[in-house]
Amino acid sequence: MQEKKILIIGGSGAFGQFYSKIFKQEGFEVTITSKDPENTKKAAENLSVFYTNNPKYSDYDYIGVCVPNDQAIGVIKKVVPKMKKNAIIFDFGSVKEKVCDQLNKYKKKNIQIVSIHPMHGPRVENIKHQPIAWIEICPGEKTDLLKRLFENNGALIVPTSAKKHDTTLSIVQGLTHYTMFVSSSVIKKSKQDIESTLLLASPNYKLFLMNMSRIILQNPSLYSEIQLSNPYNEKIRKIFTKEAKSLEKICSKRNGKELTKILVENGKYFKKGNLLLEESDKAISATN
Repeated sequence: MQEKKILIIGGSGAFGQFYSKIFKQEGFEVTITSKDPENTKKAAENLSVFYTNNPKYSDYDYIGVCVPNDQAIGVIKKVVPKMKKNAIIFDFGSVKEKVCDQLNKYKKKNIQIVSIHPMHGPRVENIKHQPIAWIEICPGEKTDLLKRLFENNGALIVPTSAKKHDTTLSIVQGLTHYTMFVSSSVIKKSKQDIESTLLLASPNYKLFLMNMSRIILQNPSLYSEIQLSNPYNEKIRKIFTKEAKSLEKICSKRNGKELTKILVENGKYFKKGNLLLEESDKAISATN
């Protein structure tokens, strides 16, 4: 076990526990730590892994940083100077430019570094077919082993850069989440009873409501933090508001021709529209 000792910082959270299970299944000696000693102990007992409230970072071959985006840089600054030679540090953060700027400062520290972002939440059964954004900073044997571990579990490694990741995620997460924030507020302010709407629910509405529930019911503080921590989300929110106002004007004038024209033009932007429709058919079938 000498080369497979891993410390997961933030390991008592749902996401940290999810990956602790995977590393344990792959033969790692897993230790978790967090700011909450009691929760850390309970999580470790449930997972049958080790825990510590005062980790000695030089003891570990692998260190995973699984903390909120606004805490990651502080953790990295604390950990890296105490790591042993050829150990690896990797973070799970959902915003990359700032954390990668910090990680890049340690290129000459004789450690291996990669920044990853698994594109799923902790409720999935496994990581099969799940994309993992992969930003390699200081590659080596351990980064290769980490990549193989994820691939052997069926994950899809997607190499990218920090800026490309954050701009892409302003749509993948920023727009998606914000749309659900606004929509949930609209439903609340309409004073419609959700249970009553389900009696007349179309398949699209069911799917819409299920997607919304995953955003606003699972971990509101996390989704709030994700929305506010990616600086590119602000631009997307402004475009969203501008387009909503523009479409409202068209609808208030009952200009069906103009509205249809916009929908047709927007549809042309979806280059693989038929594939997306087929995937939505499968999702809708699963709701029946």
